[in-house]
Amino acid sequence: MRFLSLLLALALLAPPAARAQESPDESARRHFENGVKLYNDGDFDRAVREFEASYHDRAVPTVLFNLSLARKGQHDYATAKEVMEKFLREGGDAITPEQRKEAVDLLTEWRSLLAELTVLASPESAVITVDGDPMASTSKKLNPGTHVIEITATGYLPERQQIDVAAGTSPRIEVTLKRAPTNGHLRITCEPSEYATILIDDVERGGLPFDEDLPAGAHNIEVRAAGFQPHKDAVALSVGERRSMHFSLDAEAAPESNWYKKWYFWTGLILVVGGGAVAAAYFTTRVPDAYVGTLGPGVFTVGR
Repeated sequence: MRFLSLLLALALLAPPAARAQESPDESARRHFENGVKLYNDGDFDRAVREFEASYHDRAVPTVLFNLSLARKGQHDYATAKEVMEKFLREGGDAITPEQRKEAVDLLTEWRSLLAELTVLASPESAVITVDGDPMASTSKKLNPGTHVIEITATGYLPERQQIDVAAGTSPRIEVTLKRAPTNGHLRITCEPSEYATILIDDVERGGLPFDEDLPAGAHNIEVRAAGFQPHKDAVALSVGERRSMHFSLDAEAAPESNWYKKWYFWTGLILVVGGGAVAAAYFTTRVPDAYVGTLGPGVFTVGR
């Protein structure tokens, strides 16, 4: 195991001063010293937390060198590589030639222990994460072992894959996401169904049974059939939902006869009554014919 020297970073950290409250420099120094002790004890997990806290309190690039070694102790070669590359970028002239050569040699070793994953996803707006961390590009260095790749995009079904990678390999994944459904499915039947038609949102959709996809949301339904009262209802469909509905239509009521309200009844009655009145008047006003008797021919005088 590699033992760390305090001299690498302590020279750049401010010396402790007697203060009532710990300064950022004092906190950085304390975390750094704790990190070195934990690293030398083989407690790499806690050493990583201490070095990260030290760098947070004061961003001294040389602390990154020790942090990368602690990450390597966790067998997290991918993160160790990233931290060491950051150390070389930020260290600048503060890094001695010996330190720079050592860092480059370590990077060469760690890169050989990594796999390089390439993920190509469609649509282009897809977000790719590996073990919960977003990929900044289509390729990423991974530690050997099992990893979870998730690909998501608005309006598409997510894709999740678990892969095992080995050191020195270059796995490649290509994924085309499927569009997420936006419809529900509705089936409607009725009794009787002969000659029945259905309207969805006031648009006639043909006869029954009705068995089709509809956009998710609320819809108005009306079923019509000659001789039956229309049936109206409403339904709210969720995305991916399958719904069935059945209606029993009520027959229309028989029309009211009301024979005495019909015009032809009163016309006929008037004609009948009128005809009777005329006949009665005719017989009551007629002048009677001359009386026919049994007298013989001749002249007669009728006296008072």
